[in-house]
Amino acid sequence: MAAITEEVVKSESSKDIYPRDADDASGSRQGKSAPRWYLLQFSFSSTMLFAAYLTMQNLLTAVIGDNGFIALAIVYAGMALSSNLGPPVVRHIGLARSFQLSVYAYTFMAVSAAITVKHPKQVWLLFSSSALLGFGAAIYWTAQGAYISSLTTSDQFGEASGTFWGIFSGSGIIGFLISTLMLELMGASDGAVLWTMAGISLLSAASFSFVREWQGAEEGSAAEAPHKSCDAIEDEVHAGASENEKARDAEKLPPPISHPIAGKERSVMVAMTEMLMLFGRREQLLLVFSCLWIGNMESFLWGTVAQEMGSRLASVAFIVNAVTAVGCNFVLGKWSDKVGRVPVALPLMLVSVASTLLAAWGVSMDEDCADASHRAQRSAFLILGAAGFGAADFPFQSQLRAIVGALYEGSPKLEAAYSNMVFCLTSGNVMSFLYGRSLHPTTQAGIVIGITVCAMVTFLCLPFDITWKGSIARDADEVKEEKEKSTPPDHHTQIHHAMDMPSSNNAQL
Repeated sequence: MAAITEEVVKSESSKDIYPRDADDASGSRQGKSAPRWYLLQFSFSSTMLFAAYLTMQNLLTAVIGDNGFIALAIVYAGMALSSNLGPPVVRHIGLARSFQLSVYAYTFMAVSAAITVKHPKQVWLLFSSSALLGFGAAIYWTAQGAYISSLTTSDQFGEASGTFWGIFSGSGIIGFLISTLMLELMGASDGAVLWTMAGISLLSAASFSFVREWQGAEEGSAAEAPHKSCDAIEDEVHAGASENEKARDAEKLPPPISHPIAGKERSVMVAMTEMLMLFGRREQLLLVFSCLWIGNMESFLWGTVAQEMGSRLASVAFIVNAVTAVGCNFVLGKWSDKVGRVPVALPLMLVSVASTLLAAWGVSMDEDCADASHRAQRSAFLILGAAGFGAADFPFQSQLRAIVGALYEGSPKLEAAYSNMVFCLTSGNVMSFLYGRSLHPTTQAGIVIGITVCAMVTFLCLPFDITWKGSIARDADEVKEEKEKSTPPDHHTQIHHAMDMPSSNNAQL
């Protein structure tokens, strides 16, 4: 049995030390990817859940006005405040149970929204369900990143994440088509649509009962060698450990460092504070502006710009946004695995800047102008802006999660890292919500662009091997290393190397 090598990773900023190996306590497996249906089942369940939620969200703000905005603000604030609770919950009950617990919070809010539309005095029920959803959403999005990380290896994470977000982007299209069919063609009431969304939410939440956790190499090895006895496996483990100790003695390596709070043995308090402690790491701080940019961009488009569009134009923009997101996710996710994250992510940021300018320009134009060409130009700017946002939002989030997964692959801090990212994303949403109601759209666009520029600068400072090197560059490096190993050194090179070597006496001096 091959010796299990254990890499000790030390953070320069927080000075924490933890082991990374092929089968870490976090659940990330580096040896074998899960069957495709694991990812597809999870993606389709999430898509239907959020098709119902997004439709409910759009109707909520249109039907009950300010109370709808307050309810959504409570959701985002609750997510930000509950982000530190995500890691301990996920770690102690597991990924599958985390989904099964959190998704019913979406159903409860959909039911509460349907009741509130019919009985406005029951708005307290809507606010209560919004607070509960903030907690549930924090758990869901923490588990979502960790689950996709557990299904694949870091060199294929872009494709896996892009597949999820590509399918997930269809949630907006599905919700829009169902609501349009019911409202426009069937003449259903807003309450009937909300009850339909509650039913879809309940069914999709129930489908998460079939989501399975991938055990990686353990499942593969069990299937390949079922005839091995427990004694044989134990002998292999002891042989591997003995071989590992001999290797350490020969190379004079220090003994392995065991993390005192690795895995599920960590206390709840440590797990809760771990998300905040990650802000002491340089890599995590460099991701903050990227997360804030996404949060502000989303709120600017679907808050400020959507209100200026009108319902008919907003519907067209919503479809264009979703279709663009679906296509870009499937193409760019796999492509980023080959060429690296930065060559894909930076153009998306530039597209976002152009989209923000187009949307701000369109909003500043007079909607009631009598000139038909003027109105057509305004609509074109707004739709192009929505398309650009579709190309930048979910595709960039896919890259962001791929980077976090690679930074913490095999680390027990994986859940805390995703929770930290969710905290920053929702903080961007809350930030935009707070200043969006008092500032002019042009000023808001300037803030979004400023945050985007900061995100570009900090993004370039991330570790080179993770953000720039794709499979093409890594394969080239491996070929180069193999050539250097297989090519015998030149005779003159050996002589010069020997002359440069200090004598043993000089070395001792």
